[in-house]
Formats: sequence, structure tokens, C-alpha cells
Amino acid sequence: MSDGRRPALLTVEEVAELLSVSPAYVRRRLVFEKRIPYVKVGRLVRVDQRDLEDFIDRGRVTPAGYKGAGAPPQRRKRRTSREGRRRWPTSGSTP
Repeated sequence: MSDGRRPALLTVEEVAELLSVSPAYVRRRLVFEKRIPYVKVGRLVRVDQRDLEDFIDRGRVTPAGYKGAGAPPQRRKRRTSREGRRRWPTSGSTP
């Protein structure tokens, strides 16, 4: 590192706690399938905190119509069960 600081390396258990998943999920789905960068220290697996933050940012999904942090996303009005679902015409003769 050029600034002289060491990267914050997290254990599998710490990553699992931060993501609210099991350690087995981190090992099998993230590390084994190489979905997240990791460092091998002997036979131990460590994840750089910056790589974890990048992984979280890559997974961020922004809803359509989202205006920013302050405005909630626009919602469509839900149709009630009686609106627009009539079986018979409202005027005229019955079939």
C-alpha cells in the first residue's frame, strides 16, 4: 500500500454478520463461486473491507422512477377487486 496502512481484512464470519447471512453462504456462494474478491492467508480466507463495500454497491438496485434519497419511489394505484371487472354491461339489455 502506498499510504502505509494495511487493508482491513475481514473473516468469513464477520462478512456473514455484516451481510446478515450464514458463514456457509459466504464460503459456498461468494468465495467458492468467486463472486467476491478474497485473500488467502495460508488456508484462511479473508475479505478486504473495500472489496465488500464494492460488492454491496454492485448489487444495489434502484427502482424505476426513483428521484433520490429524499423522495420515495412513485407507486401505481392498486385497482380494487370491483373496479374494471364487471361481468355485465352497466347499460343496455342483459345478454
